[in-house]
Amino acid sequence: MLFKWKTTGSSRMPIVMGLVVLLVVSLGCMPLGRGTNQVDIFGEMHYSQAYRSQQPPRLYPAVGGITFQSAGGVSATVNKAFGSFHEESSASKGAYLYEVNCKVCHGNIGIGDGPMKSFLVKWNGMLPANFVIASATSTDEEIFSYISEGGRAGFVANRAGVESPSPMPSFKKLLSEGELWSLVKYVRELQGK
Repeated sequence: MLFKWKTTGSSRMPIVMGLVVLLVVSLGCMPLGRGTNQVDIFGEMHYSQAYRSQQPPRLYPAVGGITFQSAGGVSATVNKAFGSFHEESSASKGAYLYEVNCKVCHGNIGIGDGPMKSFLVKWNGMLPANFVIASATSTDEEIFSYISEGGRAGFVANRAGVESPSPMPSFKKLLSEGELWSLVKYVRELQGK
């Protein structure tokens, strides 16, 4: 033996602490749980067919449609100076708004059989409402609230102060009060009232 290392309890402490610090630093530099061959996704990869094939299917809005997600958030204000647009709304305007914003989920006649239904079934989402039957006994004001808040589920969730489970957007931020009343009038036409 070349040398004998004689240590006491107090002189072992700095050595143990040094080893612990070295272990922590060395573990902090390792890519734990991520593998050693990390792949960075560059902005240009969206041109690659291989990358597109890995994305879930997308349903794009109709031309002229109102999107309900944006980078900066969508906000709209209702001009209270005009009062209620209930009587001034037109059914033809409602038909156009329905075609652009609602038909993809609720279908041609409002029974919830639009192209989005199969997508929601596949991904276990909440299905679009058949409002011809479901809202037949509702008042115009209730239908206005359902459209404004993101459906019946959105209306209830909003009143309870929780996040809505409904995939339907809250149209009060996207359409004016007059446009919402036009949609109510068109829903009544679809219901035969």
